[in-house]
Amino acid sequence: MRSKLFYFVVIALLSFGTVYGQFTVTSFFNPRAGETQTLISADTSNIFPGNGGSNQTWSYPVLTNLGDSSISSYILPSGTPYASSFPTATIANYVPTNPNSYAYYSGTDTSFELLGNQSSSFKIVYSNPKKFRIYPLNYLQSFTDTYKAITYQGTNIVQKLSGTITVTYDGYGTLTLPTGTVTNVGRFKFVSYDVDTMIFGGNTTIEYIKDTTWTWAKSNYRFGLFEIEKSWMSTDGISYNGFKWVGFTPNINSVGVKLLTNEIPTSFKLEQNYPNPFNPSTTIRYQVPKNADVTIKIYDRLGKEIETLCNSRQNAGVYEITLNASGYSSGVYYCRMISEGFSATKQIVLVK
Repeated sequence: MRSKLFYFVVIALLSFGTVYGQFTVTSFFNPRAGETQTLISADTSNIFPGNGGSNQTWSYPVLTNLGDSSISSYILPSGTPYASSFPTATIANYVPTNPNSYAYYSGTDTSFELLGNQSSSFKIVYSNPKKFRIYPLNYLQSFTDTYKAITYQGTNIVQKLSGTITVTYDGYGTLTLPTGTVTNVGRFKFVSYDVDTMIFGGNTTIEYIKDTTWTWAKSNYRFGLFEIEKSWMSTDGISYNGFKWVGFTPNINSVGVKLLTNEIPTSFKLEQNYPNPFNPSTTIRYQVPKNADVTIKIYDRLGKEIETLCNSRQNAGVYEITLNASGYSSGVYYCRMISEGFSATKQIVLVK
């Protein structure tokens, strides 16, 4: 069920209220080797996805932590034991609690899709890969994709899968979780219908599964901040109760911030972004000499706040964060860092 987390691998987004609310999702958000996504399982009671649309407010200030974290790590396919089964894969995924099972994906400039899964016991191969994203994707746009897969146990076929998935970028606005509030978020809705034919011991069973997942994401982070998943299944005409899952990120105000080194700098510092000028993404590096509250924001040339990249307490170290400005207009902007009596501003230039 939690493989839906791979979606966001979810997609990081920009949302700037009435002016910068609409933006374009691009291949920038394909996961990279060395990145990890963590979501904490929460009680599903009275948790609903709410409405889509512009300038929405999604508020979940109280979520009961069930103490179960879902962690997904991404590595290069060449570092896995089953890479030869998926020669076109660009990235592989595994869950640390099950390190002998891998999922393989292809991420290009035009799409992000699942090629298959393999472990010591089973191999799932998609003859028609399952697309989670097609680029570019803008607010209110959607796409529908069909997929097929076969599961092998040794050389025996034990399962056949076919289905459709529809992905819709259906809203943007403000998201509040127990770990904080973020204003520049977008919401995506994934609806899939599967026909799963299982063949074991000469018996054939057909399952029909509908799964709907809503995922919220922000601009400078490749993975989802919050997720609600609902599934329904019937087997040979017998209906079963649905499944529901809710997960949220441990620290909503520091996602997308990457710690480069634990070496302690001698002073606070905000470095010039690179590249500069840029289109549409640029990297911002900064230094924190002690444990401190750090805020990094982007402003337009008139001094209007556009986006908060970071607002959290951080340990001493050297960090970097990526700004995706696909929703900005060309022009001059300013990046400002504030922490413990320190402030610095850098001019950044977007050229489209």
